Amino acid sequence: MAVTCPECGAPNEDGANYCSRCGGARPVS
Repeated sequence: MAVTCPECGAPNEDGANYCSRCGGARPVS
């Protein structure tokens, strides 16, 4: 399952660190 960071506009598989800085991880269904 991939995780996207819509705030950054960049997909990131290792969302735990990166997406939290973006404003929150969003799981992709």
